[in-house]
Amino acid sequence: MAIRCNVFRLLIVLAGLFAQPTFAHPASTTSIVVSQQDDALHFNVLLPIEQLQMAMPDWPVLVRNDEAQLNTLIIPYLHQHLTVSLADIPISINIEPLGTERCEYEDCLRLEAVARLPANASLSALTVAYDGITHRVRNHRTLLITDLPVENTNRMVSGAYVLSWSHKTVSLLVTPTHFQLLTRFFQLGLHHILEGLDHLAFLLCLIWSVITANLQTIKTNSHRSKHQVVTQSIVLISLFTVGHTLSLALSALNMLALPAWVTEVGVAASVLIAAVTLAIRPQSQNRLIVLLFGLIHGMAFSEVLHALPVDTSTRFFAVAGFNVGVEVFQILLAAVTLPALLALTNWQYFNSCRMVFAGLVAVAACIWLIERLSGTSAASWIVCVIMVLTGLILLTKLRYRDHRTETRTTRASLKYKN
Repeated sequence: MAIRCNVFRLLIVLAGLFAQPTFAHPASTTSIVVSQQDDALHFNVLLPIEQLQMAMPDWPVLVRNDEAQLNTLIIPYLHQHLTVSLADIPISINIEPLGTERCEYEDCLRLEAVARLPANASLSALTVAYDGITHRVRNHRTLLITDLPVENTNRMVSGAYVLSWSHKTVSLLVTPTHFQLLTRFFQLGLHHILEGLDHLAFLLCLIWSVITANLQTIKTNSHRSKHQVVTQSIVLISLFTVGHTLSLALSALNMLALPAWVTEVGVAASVLIAAVTLAIRPQSQNRLIVLLFGLIHGMAFSEVLHALPVDTSTRFFAVAGFNVGVEVFQILLAAVTLPALLALTNWQYFNSCRMVFAGLVAVAACIWLIERLSGTSAASWIVCVIMVLTGLILLTKLRYRDHRTETRTTRASLKYKN
């Protein structure tokens, strides 16, 4: 018992350390929207401040709307990492800050870069290279959207590109094929859910709840009950998938919208409810509630796709690729997790592990919930410290109570023998 309590104490401390707000959701993407007005290209850039700070750790802490920092640090930085070329000849760029706003999961800087084109310049010879943030933060992604006129026509062509540290240059009027859209946004979907610890925690709670609800039948009738567990897990994951696929599609088509902080709070609350259900009543997973939580998670997924162009074909294939990437990762997660948990059902500490995991997720979800409601990480750190101390105190009392019980039992046994 002493060893188990010490392990619990260690896990509670680790939960406090690793359930920081920075791990609660995927990193925000940089968004660049390119349009043409008269003889100039306009680049509307949305730059995540936290990600920029990670890329430039030697900079001072970035402050919202600080003109000195904008002029001495950020604008020169963007000049260095954003290049517009016409037939391999660089074009000068003028950059103006437009202010600070909330984007996806953090504060972002909005800037406008204007590149004046030479007379009679052909857009087909234009290329854009951008490696801001990705030159240091390799897992960062940039979503570049174009909406440009086709030469000698009245037709506009839209494009969507995902830039990374290994893919940072695009030709503006070379529209990606449908297959390229699918593959690029498939990779973005994989990358997005892989970094979304809150989404992964929710899925793991669902799977573990199904196994725990059928634990007795698994031990008595192994083959049949394991097949039943797999079926129930597929049903719940499918409902979750239907929910977030529907809301992702509707949000990406601008038919369904909620403020980002509302969806983020909803995601954190759903993780907390799933963790508490796993700990207290794992057999009570309601399918309608899982579907509802899927709708909430889908709206959170859609935050990264809000900047997509209105072109129906581009938007459809981008959303489809992104969603398939998310689904593939969920299937892989279930394929790995289900056999591993089923193999552990006969272990005597299975239920103890379930309670530890549910406790860790609940601690993390509470921290995420407070951080998203308050809008600052300071409040979440205070809650983190309070919860860690409370957990340690409760475990110490539990150990003391068990020690007293063991002592009384030993004394009673000795007295009986005498």
